[in-house]
Amino acid sequence: MPSTPSVLYDGTLTVTAGAPGPYSFVSGNTTLQTNGADCVPALLVDLSAIAADEEFEIGLFEKVLSTSAASKAIQTWTVGKQASGEPLLLTPSVPVLHGWDWRITRIAGSADRAFEYSIRVV
Repeated sequence: MPSTPSVLYDGTLTVTAGAPGPYSFVSGNTTLQTNGADCVPALLVDLSAIAADEEFEIGLFEKVLSTSAASKAIQTWTVGKQASGEPLLLTPSVPVLHGWDWRITRIAGSADRAFEYSIRVV
């Protein structure tokens, strides 16, 4: 029987001009997380606020073992202004266990940018 999708975290995350990041979509700020919830999350983020000269890196990070000292990138995406008119990024769902976090870091650009997001699980 299929599971019903639900929202684990959602909100608006602001990447400020003076602090490129990384920022956590789980905490909504620069406090990086090691969420221990066993789940299969996907991130949906609205990229329409990005200007033509800006780039951001979005990634899923997790510890390999529950005893690992730090989480490492599972996969990252570099995103900029979406010329195609499709400003949403929906990542694949990935099984996680040992301390995970979705993060965003500014690569280029200098203005404050607010991103609406939703971390969904099935």
